[in-house]
Amino acid sequence: MTEASEDTTRNQARRGVAARLRDALRYRGFRQNWNVGVMARPVADVAGLNGAAAQREALAAVWWMEEERGLFRADPFPLPAFDGGLDIYFEQLRWDEMRGTIERVCFRDGSFGPVAPYLSEAHHLSYPYTLQGEGKALVLPEQAEARLVAALDPQDAGIRKTVISGEPLLDSSILRYGGRYWLFATRLDEGENETLHLFHAEGLDGPWTPHPGNPVKRDARAARPAGHFFRHGNDWFRPAQNCSRYYGESIVINRIAQLDGEGFSEEAVSEIRSPPGWRYADGLHTISHCGDTTVIDAARLESKFAAFLDPLARFVRPPDQAKL
Repeated sequence: MTEASEDTTRNQARRGVAARLRDALRYRGFRQNWNVGVMARPVADVAGLNGAAAQREALAAVWWMEEERGLFRADPFPLPAFDGGLDIYFEQLRWDEMRGTIERVCFRDGSFGPVAPYLSEAHHLSYPYTLQGEGKALVLPEQAEARLVAALDPQDAGIRKTVISGEPLLDSSILRYGGRYWLFATRLDEGENETLHLFHAEGLDGPWTPHPGNPVKRDARAARPAGHFFRHGNDWFRPAQNCSRYYGESIVINRIAQLDGEGFSEEAVSEIRSPPGWRYADGLHTISHCGDTTVIDAARLESKFAAFLDPLARFVRPPDQAKL
């Protein structure tokens, strides 16, 4: 080995040690504080499909919910409200309980109303996917711990119908495509951030058939669902979480190329990252929409111990994020 090669090896080793130390400090001393934001921009703008300039403009004009120390709010999904605004359903998790509940807030004319409880169970709840199909609106919260996917009435969570039982599915997201309903999810018991599974049915009532190619995708960068499907031009697009370095680092937008009973394929076409100067620089993992309004969540690192330690987060970010 030449002297130059030895120097390169030593430098790589030092960087590896530094990265492991940084990650250890990050996970032991900090946590992702997620929050919900709304933009009066089409989802294609936010997703970057109409160019970088349109995406920058969209991400520069976000209405954020007011934070509350000791809890986070994430996984937002909207439905039209009776008064012309939006009813946004989202996960709320208190750190001292570590059990998510589903809450609801009305957004209208650039402001959020009071947060109201929607659904609480003995098990963890998250990702309340909203769907308008078969003449009705539905809310489908993630209930992987209960091995259940159920469709709930948006106004009364007590009115519900089982969609799939016995499967520990994470972030179930449903698309009507090619005359069938397709359910995309990862699994709590198998690569929760990297193995994508599909199920399909003629109607929401099922029966739901697992895709013969399951898992149809293995990729921590772009498998786990991250919000509503959307159409742009003649194509359908699927948001997915990029968890390659850490949970919910960014959102990758995939164009669906094939979706049928024999195969599935998609290609990554764009990405949504926290822009420079954002308060929420440490994660972005849900994008949903209603009409020309887009709803997202994003995270910032906060100290597990005291608010005055929050600024130290910049020292435990990956090098390419340290300046944010």
